[in-house]
Formats: sequence, C-alpha cells, structure tokens
Amino acid sequence: MLMIAFSLSSVAALAQKKITGVVYKEGKPAAGVEVSAHKSKDSYFTSFDGKYELTISSKSKYIRFAFPDKEEKFDIEGKEGDVFNYSYGGKPFKAPKATAGGVNLSSHSELIKEKNSKYIRTSSLFTDFYKQKDYKSALKPWEVLYTKFPKSSLNIYIKGIKMYDAFINLSTTKSEIEKLVNKELEIYDQRAKYFGKKGYIEGRKAIAYLQHMYDRGNMTDEQVKVVCKKGYTMLDKAIKEEGNNTQLAVLLLYMQVSGDLYRIGELNKEQIIKNYDVTTAVMEANDDKDDDSLNTIKAAIDKMVVKSGALDCESIVAIYEPKLKANPDDIVLLKKMMALFRRQDCTDSDLFSEGAERLYAIEPSAGAAISLAQRYAKNQDTEKAIEYFNKALEMNKTEQDIANDFLANYFLGIVYFQKASYGKAFKHAKMAISADPEDGKAYMLAGNILAVGSKTYGATTFDHSMVFWLASDYFAKAKRVDPSVAAEAQKKVSTYKKYFPEKSELFFQGYKVGQTIQLGGWINESTKARTK
Repeated sequence: MLMIAFSLSSVAALAQKKITGVVYKEGKPAAGVEVSAHKSKDSYFTSFDGKYELTISSKSKYIRFAFPDKEEKFDIEGKEGDVFNYSYGGKPFKAPKATAGGVNLSSHSELIKEKNSKYIRTSSLFTDFYKQKDYKSALKPWEVLYTKFPKSSLNIYIKGIKMYDAFINLSTTKSEIEKLVNKELEIYDQRAKYFGKKGYIEGRKAIAYLQHMYDRGNMTDEQVKVVCKKGYTMLDKAIKEEGNNTQLAVLLLYMQVSGDLYRIGELNKEQIIKNYDVTTAVMEANDDKDDDSLNTIKAAIDKMVVKSGALDCESIVAIYEPKLKANPDDIVLLKKMMALFRRQDCTDSDLFSEGAERLYAIEPSAGAAISLAQRYAKNQDTEKAIEYFNKALEMNKTEQDIANDFLANYFLGIVYFQKASYGKAFKHAKMAISADPEDGKAYMLAGNILAVGSKTYGATTFDHSMVFWLASDYFAKAKRVDPSVAAEAQKKVSTYKKYFPEKSELFFQGYKVGQTIQLGGWINESTKARTK
C-alpha cells in the first residue's frame, strides 16, 4: 500500500510555492524594499517591519532585493524551506541562535563551526546508540536534539520516526500505541515547521497514522469513523497542498478511506466520485513518468471505487449528464465517465452510447474502443463487438493499461460464450484473470464457460463430469480472491458438486480421489479427481 480536484489548467500553479521573510538593513527591518524573483511575475514591497510574501516558480534560481541605492540577489537554487530572511550587503540575515526556552535554530554545520559542546556531545551520544539500534537509550539524547536543536538536521525527524515505529511495534495496549502515534504526528508537524514541504509531510503523517491506527476488521463502525475522518482530513490536506506531486500511496489511501467513510454514512455518492476524479486527474498528469507502480495504483483505485458500493448506473448518469451537456467535447470528462460506466457495466444507458461514439471520434483509444464494442454487444451486433474488442487489445499493447486489458478480454469472453464458442471464451476469460488476478468476475466467467461447455468435452457422461471439477476450481478461486462474488461462487460450487461422479464410477474409470487429471481439447488444463 506504501507502494487529487485539480484541472489540467492548474498544472502551472502547482509548480509554484509561496515564500516569506524579513529584509534587514544595518541590522534593522527595512521597509519599502521591492522583492521579486527569477522566473516569477510576482513582486512585493516590504512592510514597515521589513516583511515580504512572494509567489515564486519552482525553477526560480534567486530572489532580487531592490534597495534605494543598489540591487542585490540571493541564490536560492537547491535550498530547502520557504522562509528566506535577508540582510543588506549580500548575506542572508542570521536569526538569533537562541529563542525563549533555550531553543537553538542553527544548522548542524553552524553548530559544529561554533563548537557548540552541548550539541556535539548530545549528537555523538545519540548516533552511537542509534547505530546499535538501542533506541531506548537513544531516546533521551534524541529528545535534547529534538527540543533544543530542532533545525540542526533532517535526520532528527527521519530517525525519530524510525525509533517511534519500533516502539509502536513493541507496544501491546491500544492507549500506549495511540500515545506513541500522536508523538509521531507531532514529530512530522515540527519537521514541516522547520524544513518545509508541508504537503508531502502531511501525506507521510496520514500514512503513518492509518498504518498504526486503522485495523478495519477489528474495529466498530464508530471507531472506523473516528480514525478514518482524522486520516481523511490529513490526506485531503496533503492532496490539496501537493497537487500533481501527491504520493501514490496517499492517493490509494484516500480512496480506501473514502470508501469506508461512505459505507458507514459519512460521505455521499457525489463526494466519492469527486474524490475519484481528483485521484485520476493526478495520475493522468503523471502518465509520462517512468513509474511501474502507476498502472498498478490506477487499477487498485478503480477497483476500490467500484467495491465501495457508491457507484451505480443512475448516480453516474445523474452526475455526468449535465457535465457532458455543458462540455460535450471535454475529453478528460468523457474518459472518466466511460471508465465508470464500463466498470459498473452500465452499457444500457443512452448516455453510455452517446459517450462511446463521441470519445472514439475525438480520440481513438483502447478505452474508447471497449466502450464502442460494448455498445455493439448491447445491440447484438456480435461481429462488430468482437472487432472493436480486438482493436482495444491491439491499441492497449502501446497504452499498457491493466484495466483495459481486463475489460476487453472479459467482455470478449462473454461475447464468445454467448456464441457457444467455448474454447475462445475460456481463453479470453483466462487472459482477463492474468490482467487482474484479484477480480472475481473473470474466475466466475471461466467457471460458467466450463460448466455450460462441459457437454462438448469428450464423448461420455464421465468425460463431461470431469469438467465440473475444473469449473469448481475456478468458482473456489473466485471466492478466495474477491469477497464481492463469494456468496455466488459458493452456490456454484455446491450446485456443480452434484455433477461429480460417484466413487464407484471413479474407480471403474481407473482413477483415484485426489489424482491429477489433464483435460485436453479446448480446455487444456489439469484438475484433481473428486466424487460427490
């Protein structure tokens, strides 16, 4: 798992950040100094207390300070944080080393240069214990670094989280775990305060919190509500801060928590779809990145939104019909709508037919071809349906979308099944399973093809009965991998067990219970011999 609403027009804005600071001259705050930055159109005149606030590009290399008598530049390329104080004369203003409570805000290199004995001694002691993984002994010197030298090094926070993770894993009571998790959240907040990257850190906070506090199978709905709402708030904040730079794990958790909140009545259907739009927009903006996990996360999020139960054909139509009417050629909108229609098998909708034609006309793709094929299948134009499903598979060799591979093969399996072409149907059902081994519908399809097609295998009743063994294997697999089809799968197992041969008949045919049997012909798979 450790493997959101932003439009494409906002991408440029997401590459910006806001910086603040104070400008000094001769040791005093300087008012009226014009502040601007490289590759930024924004500018600001410092207030009476020397403060400024500026929006800059992520590509900005320096800040420009225009004093009455000269202009100075301060290089910020590669520097972390979002606070840049500056002193007239070409050097950044150094804030006082200590504040109330004896907190020293110097960096590691500054503290070493100053020969700060307390810091050097404490840092060395912490490092020695940490290297030995003696976290209990390391905790006291770490606390000194964390409270007295909070800006000395990022490692204070990285290693602190690692230690507290270890403490949490050793804890046995809920109250103790909750106390330690709250400390972790505090550590993340302080890291963001002194080292910036607030959106990224908010995402890490959410991941840590849910990882330690969320155990859906052992929680009441009220406990789920409390934990998920807190985690959801952090995830939502992280996504709004990070935009298209949001971590994939955050997107995945966002949809998982959204689904759970919907199931207990804390989110409505429209919000689920809005959240789904947000996550898919971020992933679409990152399609050009070389990230093998992106397609896996896409498929997982698609599955989550379907399994949440928030989507049905009526709600998709109600939400997307007015949007499509207002923006009929919005390609992003069309893709999202058609993906939801396909996942929910809403091919009877007039809006589906309209969207399928429009999408394929504007931008032919594997997804658009699947939508058109489903429309042809609905109208019982089998040959056209097969043609466009195969086009989708061909296009998807380039697009490499797991969901498209699954859908095209799954629906081809259904079309060939309806044509009683059991060999081709079984082949595509198995290809759908390969594309997504955790979707039970494909296993159910394979089992049904085998059960109905059993009469075409072999020449005797015993030959036919052997196929029910393999059909039952597929129903059992469907039950194991996908809870949404478990009940139906169990009924199928019970039904087709009645068609297994009697023990005496198995013996007469020369087989033993548990013996591996190879089924040839259009099936070409092995199974194990069983009796009623």
